[in-house]
Amino acid sequence: MRLSAGVPLRGSRQRGVQLRQSVQPELRRGRRTTPLEPTTLSIPAAVPPVRLRSLLVLATLALGVRWFAPRAAAYWQLHGAATEFANYALCMAGSDGPELLARQPAEFWRLIRRRLIASPPEARPFASCIPSAEAFPHAAERRLAHQAKARDFLEYSAAIAPTTAFSLEDLRVDVGRVDQLARTARPLLATGGHELIVPSTRARSAPLLAPLPVPAEGRGLPAADLGYAAVQQRDDEYLLAAGKDANLSAYRSRDGGRTWSATSATNVGADLDTGHCSAGRDATSFRLGVAGAALQLESWQRGQLASSFPLAAADQRLLAFSCDAGAALAVLTDEEPHRPATFRLCAERSRCRDLPVPAELGLTQTSGLQLSAARVQGATILAFSSGGIVRVISSRDDGQTWTPPVVAYDAGEAPELPYLRVVPTRLLSLGGRALLYAGADHLHLSYAALASDDLGASWHAPR
Repeated sequence: MRLSAGVPLRGSRQRGVQLRQSVQPELRRGRRTTPLEPTTLSIPAAVPPVRLRSLLVLATLALGVRWFAPRAAAYWQLHGAATEFANYALCMAGSDGPELLARQPAEFWRLIRRRLIASPPEARPFASCIPSAEAFPHAAERRLAHQAKARDFLEYSAAIAPTTAFSLEDLRVDVGRVDQLARTARPLLATGGHELIVPSTRARSAPLLAPLPVPAEGRGLPAADLGYAAVQQRDDEYLLAAGKDANLSAYRSRDGGRTWSATSATNVGADLDTGHCSAGRDATSFRLGVAGAALQLESWQRGQLASSFPLAAADQRLLAFSCDAGAALAVLTDEEPHRPATFRLCAERSRCRDLPVPAELGLTQTSGLQLSAARVQGATILAFSSGGIVRVISSRDDGQTWTPPVVAYDAGEAPELPYLRVVPTRLLSLGGRALLYAGADHLHLSYAALASDDLGASWHAPR
């Protein structure tokens, strides 16, 4: 069946013809058509909110901060702690304090003990160091000890019993906090941290104290009290006659009073007024007498009795006696316990009077206090010892004023030598020299001996 032009096709046949007519031009131009593929619906993959590598970075940063932060904080705190440590040590012990407290703490606390016992009893030697002590642990507990008076410390061994007992242990600090911060700050801090212990420029410094003298090894004087003695210095030797009548004994020293040798009383009788208390070649001497049951003090001039006055009542006991060319000094105590000692000064050919003394000396030996006295060239020298510490005070105006206590001997600081086992507590006037010694019961035994040539202000080994 032939199709005539211009006749429209009907139905499906007509649509097929139209499709071929539209495809044939494309094929003739060399183009290919891709077959249509059915389309499908695709869903995108889920993306995690935080990637694993981000977590690793954050964890690394957190660990780094955790490692670095405490070391950096310790490094920063170490500088302040080391400075406060040095300021405290400087305030307590002087310029050597920081180095000693960090490296030789035993030596540091020995200096603190020396400063304590050298202080007047009412002084507060460590109160100025309280601000620096606040940097140490348990500062509130140590504050009371730093504010305490010297006499309130057990080591002070004051004559008057302390109302509140402290000890140097209540003051103790150490370098532990500085060392701990230094360990924490490593490796930011390559060294041990002690080189940072430098005080600030405005830090307070304690005064330096001279070391105590080491007593000489003396020999020859008895441990018992000599009572009153006649002394004379001749050339390079001392002559000494103690006691009277049957109890008279004589000694000679050629090394400044360090060692003595016993001699016959007849050998020194021509040079000394034996049986009397005298110093040098002065014409004045003193002697004790008895009137009834009471003691009398006799004043003699060139062998003649010049005056006699009451010295002590019958119920009093003589603890010490000494004289120079102008006056005699006596220390008396009652037989009743816990009664204060009496100090009496008797000028030449004058009535005896009570000598005013500091209040801390007003106890007898029943409290553990030992007293001794010497009259040297117009000065009154008193030595009082307790707890192994010997302190000396002196007056150059008959008791109107007194010097601060001077520590002459401290058993806690003395070397461990056999002859230092007994504390030197006895004073002896040797003309212009004061001798502090212990004495021994046998002539071959040695003992500690010290001398003063400036009326008790300083002491040294006799020579």
